[in-house]
Amino acid sequence: MRRPHSPAAFARGEPDAGGLARPVRESGPGRRPPERAASASRSDSHYWATDLLEELGCKVHLAHPLGNNWGNRRVKNDTRDAEDLADLLRLGRLAEAWIAPPKVRELRELVRYRAKLVSLRTNCKLQVYAVLAKEGVNVPMTDLFGVSGTELLETCRLATAYRTRVESLRDLIEVFDREITKLETDVRHELRGHAGYQAIQQIPGVGPLFASVFVTEIGDVTRFRTPRTAGELGGAHPEAPRVRPNGAQGPDHQDGMWAPAVDLVPLYLLWRRP
Repeated sequence: MRRPHSPAAFARGEPDAGGLARPVRESGPGRRPPERAASASRSDSHYWATDLLEELGCKVHLAHPLGNNWGNRRVKNDTRDAEDLADLLRLGRLAEAWIAPPKVRELRELVRYRAKLVSLRTNCKLQVYAVLAKEGVNVPMTDLFGVSGTELLETCRLATAYRTRVESLRDLIEVFDREITKLETDVRHELRGHAGYQAIQQIPGVGPLFASVFVTEIGDVTRFRTPRTAGELGGAHPEAPRVRPNGAQGPDHQDGMWAPAVDLVPLYLLWRRP
């Protein structure tokens, strides 16, 4: 599949199911092995293409962007990338990543959307702090959006423009709060019967929220051979190389939500045992 069916749509990045399916159907059985019919570099933004190719009997391969050696190329474009991926696959040298099944993708959509809304809500809260700073309003409490903080926001003296902005931001924060709570309820409902979701919460510090992140982002944990490989997925293992902000590389500890990842495999395998 070396030429897009619709060059204009391909350039705009629009879905072209007909242009994708036609060459695969025309190849026919015996001309090209189905498992070599296609390779994909990204499935997170082109789920429709992954599902379509699998329906046509193709085995879709997700190329790992950091695991493949592209060499020193003078020409780099989408067509050349596709040809090189096909060559690596043909030679058996394509470094592949895991393609999540549709059910996991749907859960990821909910969890990642919630994280996006939390980021937007945080931005609104920071804007409120910035507006108060412009007007010289002192904020003595640690939580500006708690009970005492709300009283401050309602009683402090602000110019009309600043008051308008603060009230608008507070309205947006309320909307984000409502939507985030709804998403959390939906995720808990979807995972209520998931044994791994319950098992991972045995780790100290991992509650329902972090458990949903682990379960959706890691997916089938049995694809990891050891706890160490699971921990290296997020750079949690002490010996896992990690690129730090200053560009240096080498062993380092990765704190944060991925820190307990080294315990995921034993917990998942525990509930998977007969």
